[in-house]
Amino acid sequence: MATLPEGVVLHPELCTKELLLEWVRLRPAVGTRQQWYAHGLGLAFDSLTEDSMSELELAVLLAQLFVLWWNVGMSNSPCFVGWMRLYFKPWLDGPTHATEDTPGEPWTNPDRTPKSLLANVCDCIQDFRLCPNVTMPVLVEEQLLHTLRALIARFHCQAPSHMQWRFMPMSSAQNGSFYELLRRYAPLFPQGSDREPRVPMALVFASGRRRHRYPRPRPLMYPLLPSPDDSYYYRGGVLSNTD
Repeated sequence: MATLPEGVVLHPELCTKELLLEWVRLRPAVGTRQQWYAHGLGLAFDSLTEDSMSELELAVLLAQLFVLWWNVGMSNSPCFVGWMRLYFKPWLDGPTHATEDTPGEPWTNPDRTPKSLLANVCDCIQDFRLCPNVTMPVLVEEQLLHTLRALIARFHCQAPSHMQWRFMPMSSAQNGSFYELLRRYAPLFPQGSDREPRVPMALVFASGRRRHRYPRPRPLMYPLLPSPDDSYYYRGGVLSNTD
């Protein structure tokens, strides 16, 4: 975990030795391992090599996207920007998403809500990057497009031509593979428990003795989840509702 940038692993308490071993195997999500290695050396001469990505890199991009949507994409978000197409909760509950409990069933609205979390994520990426009410930074626009292409390649999605992205037909194998990825990289994603107020707690030693006060007490509430896009969205005010 220490080799990843600070703030990427949001819930290290969910890490196990088996999960970390899965991470360091660096499964290719897009392209081959050789293409991924050549891309890292700056030797990409074709589009497939340029788009090559490990599964860990894809999980990091997806987890950061969940954090961003939680901060700006819900009506009760701290920095809500007016985008209304987030039809799922952008957090996990333990090792997976709550929608896995009811596979094949509508979530809320049978007429509008898709049954596939993978299809809904692709739809939200496409709709969010094209939202007319949001001024999108160029770097974030490129990251969204890069993530969408990687999801389509990794899970062999058929891009829709005459329907909305959230109604893309997904097989049980595709949906199951997506939930498997969420379980494998769950420590990177925000958790539903992050919604609960955090109260200060004293240190508890294994011996049962309390030696000193906790030097940095936990805050009562986090107004925003940690996001690498803070400088673009919150301090500079780049992402905003134009109305």
